[in-house]
Parts: sequence; C-alpha cells; structure tokens
Amino acid sequence: MLTFAKEKLEVADDENKVVSYSVVDGELVDFYKNFKITLKVAPAKAAEGEAGAGAAVNWAMEFDKANDQVPDPDVIKETATKTFHDLDDYLLKN
Repeated sequence: MLTFAKEKLEVADDENKVVSYSVVDGELVDFYKNFKITLKVAPAKAAEGEAGAGAAVNWAMEFDKANDQVPDPDVIKETATKTFHDLDDYLLKN
C-alpha cells in the first residue's frame, strides 16, 4: 500500500483543460523511473435537441518500470477508475 507521493505539476493549461503531473518522490519512485498522469476534460456531445451533456474526462497514465520484475500499476488504474465513477455518480445525483 502506498502512503506517500510527492507530485510535480508539469502542465496546467486552462484553455485546453489539461492538467499533467509526475510523481517525484515517495514509494512509487522505487518502482517506476517515470510516472506521469494527464487529465483532459472535453465537452461531451449532446444529442440533437438536448441541452449540454456535461463533459468527458480522459485520464492517462505513463510509466517506465524500474526493472522487469515491477508489475504494471493496475491497482492505481483501478483506484482512479473507481474514484472517477464515484465522482460521476455523485455529480449526477447533486
């Protein structure tokens, strides 16, 4: 289980609605030489005659393993996916 990660903001582009950051310290650095997350928000296309349909979020993870024995960071991907689904459910209800 990870307990600490220090991140460095790489990109904060308000116009294009993109945020990107990399992990620079913490347990992940022992397993991955490079670990970068990028979030991009784009307006979702509404059906004809329908009001705005909200937005779609694209979450991407780039990483380079420290060695061949290091597993893919599937737990991080699964946690992020669950978090975004939970956030989506909350926003749709409120």
